[in-house]
Amino acid sequence: MSQPLFITVVLDVPRRICYDGAAIFNMGSLDKPFSVTDMGKGNKAFAAIFTWAWACLYEPHPFDSPRDLCKLAYTFDAAKREAVTNAVIDAVKMGLPSKRKEDETKNESAEKSPTQESNSA
Repeated sequence: MSQPLFITVVLDVPRRICYDGAAIFNMGSLDKPFSVTDMGKGNKAFAAIFTWAWACLYEPHPFDSPRDLCKLAYTFDAAKREAVTNAVIDAVKMGLPSKRKEDETKNESAEKSPTQESNSA
């Protein structure tokens, strides 16, 4: 099993987020979950981004619901909101199965020495 890929994002304090099975479960457990594509849909974007940020939080945190995080996000300036948005989008991209497999393949081939590659051929 591969290791989770984390991104650190500053919310109330720096926190690690990860798009993995737990994040998908967290989102799915909500009465009105968002899809990842909702993050790019005008009137849904803000709520979707910060709800996914909540769903992707990896360690224990003080946010009982996505609403708690969204309330905090309304106090952020535009630059901080954009930084969180970019971090959440990057976390999702890193956590997608096709992207993870590609990264793992790159890491495995980078770990092989030239001697190992020529011996395995």
